[in-house]
Amino acid sequence: MENPEHKTLVSKIIELFQMIFRKLSKLFDKVVFNKKGSLFISLFLAIIISISVNYEDISLSLFHDTTVSVTINDVSVETLADTENYVIEGIPSTVDVTITGSASDVQVYRQQANIRAIADVRRYTEGNVVVDIEISQLPSNLEATIQPATAEATISKKVSKQFTVTSELLLGNGQSSSDFESPVLSATTVTIKASQEQIDAIRSVKAIIDATGQTGDFNVEANVMAYDSSGTPLQVDISPATIQVSVKRANSDSD
Repeated sequence: MENPEHKTLVSKIIELFQMIFRKLSKLFDKVVFNKKGSLFISLFLAIIISISVNYEDISLSLFHDTTVSVTINDVSVETLADTENYVIEGIPSTVDVTITGSASDVQVYRQQANIRAIADVRRYTEGNVVVDIEISQLPSNLEATIQPATAEATISKKVSKQFTVTSELLLGNGQSSSDFESPVLSATTVTIKASQEQIDAIRSVKAIIDATGQTGDFNVEANVMAYDSSGTPLQVDISPATIQVSVKRANSDSD
């Protein structure tokens, strides 16, 4: 025969669980069917789902944004100088730049439209100097390694000299210089400003006249160029840089 005391204990336990269940059920109903409570539960579940779906991205952003180095090749170098009065030689036109920092910061910097390297020689006068090359407006959270990081520059004071200008016709297929009379230049002399070494290297100064396709008289604005003994153009300041030219077709009156 079953012990009455045991039966009573089991009954009390069952009643206790029933009471707990009823209270939880009422609490659940209050939360679910209450507007604020349902919004809270929806928000909580949305956060849990979002975290579980994007766990990898979140962990990468928060815990794995490691330091990286990225090299950007052929970054243009801008020379800051008094080019009106000095000739600057020896500064490279481009450098390679290695940017180091967090992956996200480096990525943002790389997406900038214009990454500029600067060589500032404004504090120097004539002579040979070693110039530091720096990155313009580099964020403080990034480091830059530049190759080359310095340049051996030669700074020369510009001098001026006048030169006589001759003409040179650029002809196309089937054309001959005898098809045209001698060009008439609006100016026969120009002033060239350059270093003394460059001035001494000048062997000819020409107004380059493009006659390609011309079959009659024509007028054109010709660029003036200075050349050394091997016919290589020299990078010098020429004033005026262009000259008006009139060219007549040979024997045009009889055609």
